[in-house]
Amino acid sequence: MHENSLFAVLMRKPWWLSALIALGLFMVARVWIPVVYAAAVPVPFMLIAAVRGSTILIANARGLVGSALAGREARWCSRWWRC
Repeated sequence: MHENSLFAVLMRKPWWLSALIALGLFMVARVWIPVVYAAAVPVPFMLIAAVRGSTILIANARGLVGSALAGREARWCSRWWRC
């Protein structure tokens, strides 16, 4: 994927920006085509928002778990083990 393509740029932006673009595309598309077909128009942008949002959630969860485990390890080490 080219560095400056629309999808590459959106992957570097917050997830909610892709969700807003998807919502806007849906609103515009449903004016001209039936709702069933208009729902398919924003799917690529919804996928980008889902991937970007889940990546942020996973990174935050790993950070929280990592910091919690680091604290436990330090307490355990200071009590039971010579480090």
